[in-house]
Amino acid sequence: MEEKNNKTIWIIVGVVILVILGYLMYLDLRSTDEETTTIVTNFEDCARAGFPVTDGTPRECTSANGLVYKEVTTNVPETIPENTENPNFEEPIGK
Repeated sequence: MEEKNNKTIWIIVGVVILVILGYLMYLDLRSTDEETTTIVTNFEDCARAGFPVTDGTPRECTSANGLVYKEVTTNVPETIPENTENPNFEEPIGK
């Protein structure tokens, strides 16, 4: 009879240990999720957070809550030097 009581006690101790370990893992996973929450306010934040980005122009990123952020680009024309056809051209002094 005593052997049966010892076995029952060890089973109860094992179950209690498993419940405690499960609860600690739950707390750890929950705190990790809270720490990695990313606030997305623009295209760059969205892309950096790893949300999907389209290949179109302008590129678009869709965040977890369904908001779509468009990439803002500045269309600055390339400056072309004036006398590219004559490599020996020198600017006049005083200009």
